[in-house]
Amino acid sequence: MAAVFVWLSTASVSLGLAGSGSWSLWIASALVATFIVGPAEKLSARAYLQNELIALTCAGASRGRTAGAIALGALLFALWHIPQRAMVLHLRPVGTILDSLSLVPLALFFGILFAATRNVLLIGLIHGTINAVPLVVEIPPTVPGILPAIAAAGLLVVIGSAWVYRRWAIVQRPLDFRVPVAGENEQPTKRDRAA
Repeated sequence: MAAVFVWLSTASVSLGLAGSGSWSLWIASALVATFIVGPAEKLSARAYLQNELIALTCAGASRGRTAGAIALGALLFALWHIPQRAMVLHLRPVGTILDSLSLVPLALFFGILFAATRNVLLIGLIHGTINAVPLVVEIPPTVPGILPAIAAAGLLVVIGSAWVYRRWAIVQRPLDFRVPVAGENEQPTKRDRAA
């Protein structure tokens, strides 16, 4: 999308890889981020943690409680990045905590998207794509305001995709939109079956 904006503004585009490295390394890391890390984090943070928080707080009955459960899930998601930030980025303790907490707005966004779509794979692929840090487009200084325009366009594409999916899924997959209930996935015991 950035390439399209730059091309429309300047009639030329200069692409390159983010950081140093080879194309094969970039492709491998992009595939891992998009198809493994993003979906895995969404399975644990959204499909499990967020659903459990909503169920345990009986949030389905209240939009306020649901929002609180999503916010708590976003905070916990940010905090579980502390070890990664400390070991990989080698940040000092205060920097590690602040950098991890900076993930809360993005985690809130993904929590709301998951609540709206109930599709962990879609949200996981979006998250993975953001993590992949794809090709870098050189932004010429002669084009003021292009970065906010690129970010806004990307946000509109993500929100539009989620909206289209939700419209389809509400009709085609209505059971996906049931309110999570604590213990819903537990297997019945022998005693329950005998009753």
